[in-house]
Amino acid sequence: MSRNKLIFAAVSAVAIIAAFPFARDRWNLRQWFVIYSEQKATIELLADHPPTNVAPSEWRNVVEIVPTIWGNVTFHPDYSGLSNEQMRALQLRLQRLVDKTTGDTAYKSVDSMFEMMHEFAPNTRFIEGYREEFRRHARIVMDQDLSPSDTF
Repeated sequence: MSRNKLIFAAVSAVAIIAAFPFARDRWNLRQWFVIYSEQKATIELLADHPPTNVAPSEWRNVVEIVPTIWGNVTFHPDYSGLSNEQMRALQLRLQRLVDKTTGDTAYKSVDSMFEMMHEFAPNTRFIEGYREEFRRHARIVMDQDLSPSDTF
């Protein structure tokens, strides 16, 4: 092997080894955002389960903020501190919750999502305002008091 080919092979090997951590981190970040998108899509499915005495369009207006709040809480792995594995576990929990949701349990399902956000959010103060507004709606429309014991 000529000297130039040997130098080229050595430089290429060093470049690949140096780039590997960056490529791995980039791949993990892309996967994290795929899971994040799946979570938001799953949460949006709650709009398909309006309570029996609430018009579908009104229910959609009530729950449309939940994926945005979820996005603000999870935002980025550096902010939330959630790993891909934790994000996958949350996705499974969200999917099970949505799968169990009916018109009779719709309010409790959404309230349970607020509870999930409290479990992993670094700053939950901003969530409480939205949750209280949601609970106020539940009390007015459904005459339901959503206490933590009522969540799934």
